[in-house]
Amino acid sequence: PADTVAADQDPPCGVTLGALYIIIDIDGSLEGVMSEHAEAQIVRRQNPLMLPPSTNVMQAARHMHTQNVSAVLVTEGDARLVGIFTERDAISRVLAAGRDPVATTLADVMTNNPETITPQTTATEVLRLMQDARVRHLPVVQDGKAVGIVSRNDFAALASADPPARPASSL
Repeated sequence: PADTVAADQDPPCGVTLGALYIIIDIDGSLEGVMSEHAEAQIVRRQNPLMLPPSTNVMQAARHMHTQNVSAVLVTEGDARLVGIFTERDAISRVLAAGRDPVATTLADVMTNNPETITPQTTATEVLRLMQDARVRHLPVVQDGKAVGIVSRNDFAALASADPPARPASSL
């Protein structure tokens, strides 16, 4: 059915983070050094919400609310990514445009062929791509299949959790 979530599979989906601690300043710049412990904290969501393009926006919004997520990976067949639908899309492409969320499908309002990353993409590369593409979510794709998603909030939560001490010379 159109409103079902993809199978509960947990494919390997870690993203190489090296030894960088990422701090997102108010201006969006990147700086700092990440600890080994922090590396484990940025785990790409390995069971992202995936729905087919035929799902209507109302159903998608209900799934997003229930799973407390802000983005849906729009997939066909065996998790082949065709688009992404976010809270921002719901507001700007559906509500603000006066569209009926029951009559509007994800295919009608999703971002087609979004930027993606692989599990080997570094944290710095992820943040730079988000900044350059002006997006808050990046699907993780491996072997042509959607296997996860990373959100800018994943980094923000990490940065606020236990930031490292900065040398006095950098203050």
